[in-house]
Amino acid sequence: RSYCKRFSVSLCSSGLYYMATGSLTLKKNDRNMIGISIGGGAPYCPVLYVVQVFDKTPAAEGGVLLPGDEIVGVNDKSVRGLTRSQLAKAIQAIKGPVTMNFNRLPEEKGRPIDIGAVSNELAVLLVDSRQ
Repeated sequence: RSYCKRFSVSLCSSGLYYMATGSLTLKKNDRNMIGISIGGGAPYCPVLYVVQVFDKTPAAEGGVLLPGDEIVGVNDKSVRGLTRSQLAKAIQAIKGPVTMNFNRLPEEKGRPIDIGAVSNELAVLLVDSRQ
């Protein structure tokens, strides 16, 4: 009884960090949920990310999404600029399976890198490069 229908990962480099990109297709549960909590988002944070994967949910049973994964798309549509509430509503509005497109930064000494800290660091670098 696997909720994970498709998963793929590729590795890319931005010059600053190596990042795995992936997609995962999940079938929603009987409560119309995939089982994650979402953090970040507009207007305060440039990225949306997985805060928690709840036990005994499609996301947990899929075994792929992890806290800290940046959510970049849903059903191959960009989520850039959305609030976390808008993203949650978009996921709930989907009829049928949900494909999550995500980025994952590598672990640093056995622990995941904080995506919020990295996004703030990248924002500072972008501002500095414009001066």
